[in-house]
Amino acid sequence: MQATAALDSESERIVQAALDNLLSIAGSGRPGSGPAGEDEEASSAMTKIVVAHRLATIRHADIIAVVNDGRVVEQGTHAELMQRGGGLYRQLALAQDPSAAEGYAIAAAAAPAPAATA
Repeated sequence: MQATAALDSESERIVQAALDNLLSIAGSGRPGSGPAGEDEEASSAMTKIVVAHRLATIRHADIIAVVNDGRVVEQGTHAELMQRGGGLYRQLALAQDPSAAEGYAIAAAAAPAPAATA
């Protein structure tokens, strides 16, 4: 069960904002966080792994890995995964939020180039 599943909407929004802040700026040069810029460098060098069922939790991640039956079946940004027409991530996103596809065109597979004739 998702940790925020039992929260009301306002509490979930607060938790999500805190998580977004933690993942995006672990250090910001704030007082007590080390010399300015030092923590930002350390933060950008850190790998953070988030396991989530609610896709809104990971929407802004640099890389999203979709795991199905113990295997990574898709990988990319939210935008890249939303453009894959038959992708599992897109299906899950639409199941959670039917308006999630707005603004994302499905990328068509490139057709093979015609063979050159002599």
